[in-house]
Amino acid sequence: MKNFIKRLDHLQICIPIGAENQARAFYTDILNMQEIPKPEALQANGGLWYQLADIQLHIGTEEYTPGSKR
Repeated sequence: MKNFIKRLDHLQICIPIGAENQARAFYTDILNMQEIPKPEALQANGGLWYQLADIQLHIGTEEYTPGSKR
């Protein structure tokens, strides 16, 4: 089968609610990724957005459930 993915726009991952400072310490301070502002309408939801070349990494927040695989 031929490669059918032509381009990625963004990737979405989730962290526990309130863990933005720990995520920022990792992605900004350790990986040296560039944080970009989220759209104003989404800022109240928490989380962080990063730019890596022409792909964005969107880090959302959700309630942590121990043992969850999602």
